Amino acid sequence: MAIVNEYISPEDVVKYGIEEIDRRFLKVTILPEWTIDKERDVYLRFVASGRDGFATQKYCTLYWRGVLLTVLLDQQIGTKPNGDQWRHYKLLELDMPHAVAAQRTEIVSTLKEGLIAYQGGGVDSGPTQSATTFEF
Repeated sequence: MAIVNEYISPEDVVKYGIEEIDRRFLKVTILPEWTIDKERDVYLRFVASGRDGFATQKYCTLYWRGVLLTVLLDQQIGTKPNGDQWRHYKLLELDMPHAVAAQRTEIVSTLKEGLIAYQGGGVDSGPTQSATTFEF
């Protein structure tokens, strides 16, 4: 199975503790969504955005093999003259427990896969072409 953008089922909200995570980040969500690879049991969620001079900073959670990681990204977005969208992410912080630090390369690769699949809008992403680049 591939990585997909979807709304989180009520059962998965309970299974993954989504309400507790949302409370931690003061996120109010009526229909929570994620970018998930169910086969690998990994998901990515955008949970908070910066304000004012930090509006391009985005907090995400990355659930990876039973471990919840916190990620802080700088996200630049735009549209090319032909209408194609682009996104550039810079990794500012990756908070991971020591127990998975040795898998950092694989975790970062999974994060990149999730960001590409997210396409800047998750379930609301349109069918337009997009390019995603990274600075990490």
